[in-house]
Amino acid sequence: MGRNCQAKLEKAPSQPFPTPAVQVGSGADEREPRRQLWAFAQEEPHSLAPSCPLVGPHSFLLDGGPWGREGIKGRRRVPSTARRPSADTPGRPEAMLLLLTLALLGSPISWADDMVGHQGGHKYFSTPESCCDLVTGIRVATDIIGKIISIQVKVGDSWQEKAGVSGGHIQEFELWPGEMIKKLNGSFKLYMRQLCVHTSEERSFCFGKESGTPFTIYPKEKGQSLTGIYGHYDLLGFKNFGFRWGFLPDDECE
Repeated sequence: MGRNCQAKLEKAPSQPFPTPAVQVGSGADEREPRRQLWAFAQEEPHSLAPSCPLVGPHSFLLDGGPWGREGIKGRRRVPSTARRPSADTPGRPEAMLLLLTLALLGSPISWADDMVGHQGGHKYFSTPESCCDLVTGIRVATDIIGKIISIQVKVGDSWQEKAGVSGGHIQEFELWPGEMIKKLNGSFKLYMRQLCVHTSEERSFCFGKESGTPFTIYPKEKGQSLTGIYGHYDLLGFKNFGFRWGFLPDDECE
C-alpha cells in the first residue's frame, strides 16, 4: 500500500495546493463534515501599455541626441541648480575691458590730432621743445620693405641725435633759409611707411613709399610751422609719429 500511495503522489499534478478561502458549518455537530470552498487566485488581465511615440515635439531622437538643438550644455537647468560663476572666472565687465585693451593695441592712434600711427614701441624719442627754432631738415632711413626705421631732425642749425636702428636706405631733405614746413602727410600700417613734408615755398619731399592708411597733418593755428617731432619705435621700426607746431621766432629768441 505504501508503494501505491507513493505512485499516486508522483502522478499528482504539480499545481499549487489551493488555500481555503471560507469555511462553512457549525462546530456543534461534529458528525457533519465541514464543507470548504476553495478560491484560486485570479490573474488580472494584462493592461495595455500606454502608447508612447518614438518621436514627439521635443523628442531626444528628433533633436539629434546630445548634439541636438542646443547640445548637452544648452539644456535648461533647474533654477536651484543653475551654474554660478566661480570667483576665479572673470566677470563680464572685466572680460569686456580685456577685449577693449587688446583691440586698442592694434588700432590706429586717436587720442591726439597731431599724432599718427599705431600704439606700441618701447622706446621714445623727441626733439627738444623750443619756441625759438623751427625744423629745418629731416633725415630718414627705410628698410627693404619700406618701413621707416630711423629718423634724424635738424632744429635750427643743429642736427639732433638719430633715433631708431642703423642701416637702411637714407634720404635727406633740408629747407632753404626762411622756408618753413606747413603741412605733412604719409601712410602707415603696423609701422610707419611714408612721411612727406610740404613747405611754404611749394616744395615737397617724401620719405618711404605710400602703403596702408593715409594721413594728413596741418598746423593747429594759421601761421604756425613745424617745431618738433616725437614718437615711439622698436627694433623693427617706428610705430607712430607726433608733431609740434609753433609760430615764427620773435625778437626775444635772438
